[in-house]
Amino acid sequence: MAIRIPGLVEAARQCREILAQGVPPSEGGAFLGGVRKFRDAVVEVCRGKGRGIDALPGPSREAFRFLDQVARTAPEELFTRETGGKKALRLRVPGLLSFLEEMLLDHALGAGPSFSTGEWEKLAGERVGRVRSFLESRGLDPSFLPLRTGRAFAWLEWLRRGGNLEEYREVLRGVLPRLEAVTSARWGKRARPVGALFEPGRNIFRAAWKGDLFLWRIHCGFLRAGEEEWEDLLQVALLGKRAGKETLQRHKSFLHSPRFLSLPREIDQVLEGPGRDRPKGRARDLGRLFDRINEEYFEGRLGKPRLTWGRRITRRRLGTFDPLEAKITLSPLLDDPAVPEYVTAYILYHEMLHLARPGRVRNGRLLVHTGEFKRLEDRFREKEEARRWIERLSRVKEAGTHG
Repeated sequence: MAIRIPGLVEAARQCREILAQGVPPSEGGAFLGGVRKFRDAVVEVCRGKGRGIDALPGPSREAFRFLDQVARTAPEELFTRETGGKKALRLRVPGLLSFLEEMLLDHALGAGPSFSTGEWEKLAGERVGRVRSFLESRGLDPSFLPLRTGRAFAWLEWLRRGGNLEEYREVLRGVLPRLEAVTSARWGKRARPVGALFEPGRNIFRAAWKGDLFLWRIHCGFLRAGEEEWEDLLQVALLGKRAGKETLQRHKSFLHSPRFLSLPREIDQVLEGPGRDRPKGRARDLGRLFDRINEEYFEGRLGKPRLTWGRRITRRRLGTFDPLEAKITLSPLLDDPAVPEYVTAYILYHEMLHLARPGRVRNGRLLVHTGEFKRLEDRFREKEEARRWIERLSRVKEAGTHG
């Protein structure tokens, strides 16, 4: 029988209305405190009946998920009202993205930038310093920056450090003639002039017009690529799947190699801090759980990646590992006192195996759930009990899996 909690759906409706109107900064803490108190009361009611949140009726379950998502929000992420009734994130850093774009575009043609390397490093250092002062005045650090702004800040911080911008320029000058050749072969001679820039992110490469410039945007991991990796990238850019199995295999293998991932992770460290991730949930601490699993199954050898609870309850995937960001994310569905800890530990162990065993490429395909991977997964002591629980969770709605 479903557990009915009067007022739950109405509470979610009122919460949506308040968020739509905007939460003043002075009231953010109290607002979130009220949402968290109500959410925890619902959990206690379910626990008292020996049931989980999935025992709620459909509308109540969706209302709880919404309130739980709001409760996990950091105060600085709340929307607040500005003059004229507009809504915007409280934490904004005007001009940072445009400054970085201007600096990279100034180098895009490979020769004759407006300023010398030293001058650009000085300008970048001043901009980084202003952002840090802005954050410190609010008692924050770079980990609290929004995603795009944080990524731009971290990239600028890396570029301004001794020798990095010069390395960037040398790689760009070396590869630009080859990009021009590929551009002519694929898009014709009308695609002129050709420029390029390197940046962190999820795209490996993109090529498109930007004003009068045909611009390549290439993942910063290729700053540390060798001759063979560059040749493979250019062949993939020119021919796509027709580049051949061996070329595609080498290309995909490089994208999962420590050499390619080293720079993104180095940049990512700039944003480490309390605002970055949420390893501590309502019922489970992923940091503590990671340490225990690391000692028990990996002899403490694994370096700790970023660990966080997802913002939304998901059932299709209970866990994911992102090698580009070295981040493990678990569904908040597992952050429930009614779900045994060994279930959460099993999903986390699965993702830690991805960290320890990045997979291999065969016939142009990246294989991650290999026979060896599955053999190691079967070492988990409570795997059968955990799998039964995962099946039980999946029966409530759509099939739940872990990736």
